[in-house]
Amino acid sequence: MTKGRAYVEMAYLTGVLPIKKYSASDTMNHFAEYNMANSDMYSTYFGFTDEEVDELYQRYLKNCGHPSFTREDLASWYDGYQTDDGGSIYNPNSVVFALTENKIKNYWPKAGEYGELKDYVLNDVDGVREAIMLLVAGEPVKANISEYATTAPVLRRRNEILSAMTVYGYLNYNGKDTFYG
Repeated sequence: MTKGRAYVEMAYLTGVLPIKKYSASDTMNHFAEYNMANSDMYSTYFGFTDEEVDELYQRYLKNCGHPSFTREDLASWYDGYQTDDGGSIYNPNSVVFALTENKIKNYWPKAGEYGELKDYVLNDVDGVREAIMLLVAGEPVKANISEYATTAPVLRRRNEILSAMTVYGYLNYNGKDTFYG
């Protein structure tokens, strides 16, 4: 699609789920995958930075007749990940909808099944219930993100469940090893 085009040096594809590689002979075996959990170099490109949200919020204040939320509300709702330098990465879809509709709410499309996640917690799969109770109490929980958790038919490990909850927008993740409620 882009090979041999003088105007293309590199191509960038984006999506929610990783590209699944079934074998070394697959035609899709030559991708380098970067995500919010493993890419220090590109971490600021996985959402809006604090500075970008500041700029957008100032435009919102200028153009909105009756602002219904504060800049702090945006941070409280939509800053799901942290960069290595401690900055926040915001969900762009949610920030844009909140500013456009003048309302803070959950703008995530039905990305994941709440019922499935609820079952994992109720059945305390791999001790996930205690981790959730700590998160609800405001305590951070150390864990390693599982990059393919959302593509697995069944989640069996605490890391997978917390990872899926992060991808679906229920938890925050600091980009290294800690989840936040």
